[in-house]
Amino acid sequence: MHSSVLRRATLALALAGSAALTACGSSSVESALTPERFLAVGDGYSDIGQGPNGTRPTVNDGSNNWTQQIAADYNRTLKPANEGGYSWAQAYARVTQADTTGHNAPSITQQVTSLLNATTLGDRDVVIMSGGLSDVYAEVEAANGVITDATRAAVSKAGTEFGQQVRRLVKDGGAKYVLVTGVYNLGKSPWGLAYGDEVAAQITRLAVAFNDAVLLEINNLAENVLFRDSAVIYNILANEPDTYGIDNEDTPVCTVAEAYDCTTSTLLPGANYDTYLWSDSLNLTPRINRIFGDRSFGESMGYQFQYRW
Repeated sequence: MHSSVLRRATLALALAGSAALTACGSSSVESALTPERFLAVGDGYSDIGQGPNGTRPTVNDGSNNWTQQIAADYNRTLKPANEGGYSWAQAYARVTQADTTGHNAPSITQQVTSLLNATTLGDRDVVIMSGGLSDVYAEVEAANGVITDATRAAVSKAGTEFGQQVRRLVKDGGAKYVLVTGVYNLGKSPWGLAYGDEVAAQITRLAVAFNDAVLLEINNLAENVLFRDSAVIYNILANEPDTYGIDNEDTPVCTVAEAYDCTTSTLLPGANYDTYLWSDSLNLTPRINRIFGDRSFGESMGYQFQYRW
């Protein structure tokens, strides 16, 4: 109950702040926080080019994803670590477990180590963290869709471990500002729905379990950490598609099996990918990424840190 109330409250604050700024016609952000740098660790949700050939698990059109959108809202940039930047996030990364998909993605735990080894966090640095997508996916796939108590325990454990990495950044790394999001509603993804309604509903509960475990682990870090529940924001987009110009919330717009290989030339014939929710069966389209960045953190982040809700 507590975590559900927290998720609703934080989302309402973010949307209210964003709407107020938009209504004023402001193209920049004014707040008590003036970020010096943005840094990121995470999974495919935040991957901006750590994958093979610098591609991303979405429609590769060169536009910002949500982490870059947040940085842009504060007139800052974010580049992948393999280009000399500060984003280590990579698709297929699990929280602590090894990637078994063949992509050799370093775990989020390893990414945090890389970040802390690469730089010293300053008082105006902002670290963005995402996790959960690959852990939920891997556990469900390993169980062949037969979700058991062991599956649920493994996902919850991953959520706790993700929260511990947030704590590590704050307590060991000295991070003053950490933006955290968990996994969105994979039960409503094309991948989840392919298992059938009953299993899809269980996958949804796994996503909730991961996010709740994260919240429980970071519950006393509010001075330094903002959490946004991407599942709540995703549900708003999926349930009110017309409001956001979404014509298709069920079908992937990409025609290739490998997420990294999707480009504007590998889409469904005649499709406008800006009106699709999903790029492939698990990953969102670029425009939906940017909407999440603006609606969840970007325009209201400084105010949320200022008032320490």
